[in-house]
Amino acid sequence: MNKSTATLPYTVFLVEDSAMIRDRLRRLIDAEPALAVIGTANGTGAAVRELRTLNPDAIVIDIALQEGDGFEVLENVNQMKPKPLIIMLTNYTYVSYRVRGLSEGAHYFFDKSTEFDSVISVLRKHADERAKDVTH
Repeated sequence: MNKSTATLPYTVFLVEDSAMIRDRLRRLIDAEPALAVIGTANGTGAAVRELRTLNPDAIVIDIALQEGDGFEVLENVNQMKPKPLIIMLTNYTYVSYRVRGLSEGAHYFFDKSTEFDSVISVLRKHADERAKDVTH
């Protein structure tokens, strides 16, 4: 890769049923110079259709969606090449959901009520790591 690739934003796709949460995440992510939201979906079908063409660097997935659930999205995302960074962000923080999400391919599993800011920190960290890899 050439050095100009390092200036490309680390792209993020949001799968979240709440418009308020989607908007909040979009504002926080887009405020980071190295990050950019390239799409959103509120249900499984829309997410899977969009993800087939967008190939984001990272995906933030809620469990409860208007259509289907985040585990269905996760199953489809696991088949993507290259596989993006997967962050599950949910109010459903049961141990069984956390174990399932992580064992089925999520890299991170965060509680919306207490770990919301962790999503931005993780995305920033991965964007910085990619930029370092590209320039070296």
